[in-house]
Amino acid sequence: MKVLELNELGEVIRKERKKRGLRLEDLADENISPATISNIERGVAHVRYEKAHYLLDKLDLKMEDLPTLLLQERDHLSELQRQSRIIETMVIAGKFHQAQELLDSIETEDKHPLAATFHFHRGQVQISRQNWRQAETALHQAIHFASTANVKSNIEAAAFQALGYVHYQQNDLERALKFTESGLAAYDPQGERTQVYFGLQRNKAIYLERLGRVAESMRLVQDIWDQLPQCMDTEAKLTFYWLRAELSRRLGMYEEALDYAYAGEDLARQNKSHFSMFTFWTVLGDVYMRINQLEQAESCFQTALSLRDKLNETQQKSLNTAYARFAILQMQQDHVSEALELIDQAIESAKEHQDEPRLVQSLTIKGNILKEKGKKREAVEWYQKALTLAQKHQDKKREVRLLFRLAECFEELDEQEFERVSRNMYQAQKRLDEERSLLDEEDDL
Repeated sequence: MKVLELNELGEVIRKERKKRGLRLEDLADENISPATISNIERGVAHVRYEKAHYLLDKLDLKMEDLPTLLLQERDHLSELQRQSRIIETMVIAGKFHQAQELLDSIETEDKHPLAATFHFHRGQVQISRQNWRQAETALHQAIHFASTANVKSNIEAAAFQALGYVHYQQNDLERALKFTESGLAAYDPQGERTQVYFGLQRNKAIYLERLGRVAESMRLVQDIWDQLPQCMDTEAKLTFYWLRAELSRRLGMYEEALDYAYAGEDLARQNKSHFSMFTFWTVLGDVYMRINQLEQAESCFQTALSLRDKLNETQQKSLNTAYARFAILQMQQDHVSEALELIDQAIESAKEHQDEPRLVQSLTIKGNILKEKGKKREAVEWYQKALTLAQKHQDKKREVRLLFRLAECFEELDEQEFERVSRNMYQAQKRLDEERSLLDEEDDL
């Protein structure tokens, strides 16, 4: 008996048992245990057909009636699958109210083959509303029921991916990475939703990059690059191009960064992806700035920011990066007032979107601008704000750098504060070194 048939037969048996008000224990005897009955109802593949046949006899279900019952069950399952597709369509289209209404109208028990799928949809809707706790609850339920169901839907992997995103939105990058890795472990290459694989790999690369693990992120992107022709999700593919360009930029491979940024921007224009066009022009601006082609850099940043009205609310979170990098360019050209105006916009953008890692960067840049112009006492205020957030997120590398910046300021302003900050910097560096292995030390040589 095929897995699909077992699933259908199990659902028929479960419905008949429920209709008669029987518990698993009521049907169990010396020949069949409650656990075996449960496995039959869930369609577990290793159950022997003889056991299922025995259970049918106990329920007085005749073999000649099974084709009709199975056909009814298939029709019911097909209708639920159709409704599941409608819900996903509504979610993608941003019709969250309609998706929720349809979800509320559907009744499935926890052992139903599609129970995990509908819990996953509930999680999707809650994510759209930024109800993170409710989203987590629904997604954990999806994972639980998917792990016990005998279907290759890859819903478990998709739910882990969504859980990672939920924690990413709450600035919990370590847990975001952990859930994403769990999703990759749960992914079945022979199952449905094959594009989940690319989404998981993309998110893992992003989280590694945001955690400062640039080399690891780049290795992941390079490893998956030859598989990209199999990726049918254009936005995911564009993100991989952005990652290749951005990571190349961060590793100082500027020619490679330009090549991938321009290739990605071509793909983005072909698909009218305004957000990707914005991100590629931002990377291009930064690369040109780093190779001291300042006129080209300014043109790229201006092009990126000209697209800001095309970004949706979630995408506008990335405006912070464009503002911050453009501010650095303005400072390099000694346009102080323009630099301060841009970095203030970056700070407000990070606050508005509750993006504390980017807020740390923007606050630090404002401190750098003020310090460079000799306003060290004013710079201290912004460095201290950034330091508080860096410590909150246990960003030890940035904590050390900020303490160093504060020490630079206090060296001329306040000897006692200089000694205190220098001591704190030593302790922070010591904690950072304690986390490094001997292999890390060899890599520095």
